[in-house]
Amino acid sequence: MAVRYPLVIDTTDNNKIKELPLNDSLNLSTNSIVNAVNITASGTLTVANLVVDSNSVSINGNPIATVAVTNSYTDLSNKPSLFDGQYSSLTGRPTIVSTTEDLADVSSTQATNGQALIYNSTSGVYEPGSIADASIDLTDQDIGEMQNVVLSSPTANQILKYNGTAFVNTSVEFSEITSTPTTLAGYGITDAQVAGALTDGDIKGSVFADDSTLLVDGVNGNIPYAVIDGRPTVVTDLTNDAGYVTNAQLTSGTLTINVTNQGMHDGDITGSVFGDDSTLLVDGVNNTVNALIQGGMQEIVGPGVVNITTTSTEIVTTGTDAYTLANGTYGQIKHIIKIGGPGAATITPASFANGTSVELASNFNSVSLLYTNSGWAVIAAQNITINA
Repeated sequence: MAVRYPLVIDTTDNNKIKELPLNDSLNLSTNSIVNAVNITASGTLTVANLVVDSNSVSINGNPIATVAVTNSYTDLSNKPSLFDGQYSSLTGRPTIVSTTEDLADVSSTQATNGQALIYNSTSGVYEPGSIADASIDLTDQDIGEMQNVVLSSPTANQILKYNGTAFVNTSVEFSEITSTPTTLAGYGITDAQVAGALTDGDIKGSVFADDSTLLVDGVNGNIPYAVIDGRPTVVTDLTNDAGYVTNAQLTSGTLTINVTNQGMHDGDITGSVFGDDSTLLVDGVNNTVNALIQGGMQEIVGPGVVNITTTSTEIVTTGTDAYTLANGTYGQIKHIIKIGGPGAATITPASFANGTSVELASNFNSVSLLYTNSGWAVIAAQNITINA
């Protein structure tokens, strides 16, 4: 087969027909070469898209592998063996220890029940030992970090008390104290003296003031006599002229006994004398009976009931808390103060002359109430809100 050279028109030389000059290019733009049997290129063959429609392709006499066309791993030859997923099939495996003692930084000493591993800086290993011997630094820790402890605005003298779910900070009511002594000696009081006969822990019979001029009847709860010239004498100068003072009169807060008998010994009562229920008070200085007497302090943490058995109540809120107050006794005075907690305390009396409820929003807001025929009435207050 002969080699022939194409003739081209040389547009640079008056359009002469010449053989393709050396180093010139044949411009086949928008044209194609078809039905070529063989194409021999002595340089680089550059094509935009190469499509080979043939059953065999070889490079430098070497046929292209089937995998180059199929892209299938199974068409590869000399494939490596695949990992079967078994640890035992691996080589260069590390040694897996079966016990804690096999670790390099753990002592081989056998631990006993209840011991823990404690680091020994001298030997440089963890050794079995009692947890009580371990030094645990809790300097930066707070008791509130414990899972079963809930702290809410703790105040002085509160304790942690279990509420059935967690330990919370609160105060302890005296009624919550168990196994209290039943005698004065049980409280450690060994020098007390009790005059008169005792029945069920109350004094029954005649109870005298310190200079024996006024007599309190602890059985009936009244003051029937003054002791004049060493003998009991019926007091007749009374507001009701009945010869004695009744509980109802004392409760009203308006009754006064005037002892005018000049035969009374010099030196009046200089202290307070109570009846058996601690509600009758004799003023020995002025020789008067000062009605119903109360005392004591109630402490409430969280919502609850403001009692009518103590003069004062301190409230520590745990949120926005509600409180109730029952009807009192005519002439009774009740002091209520909020001393701590994050929210407001709203007290709703059963009968309230001023409105429906009174709100103590901030710490040391307080209210003093007097029980009247119209219910509880505000007689003094510090920064409160009365709800209509």
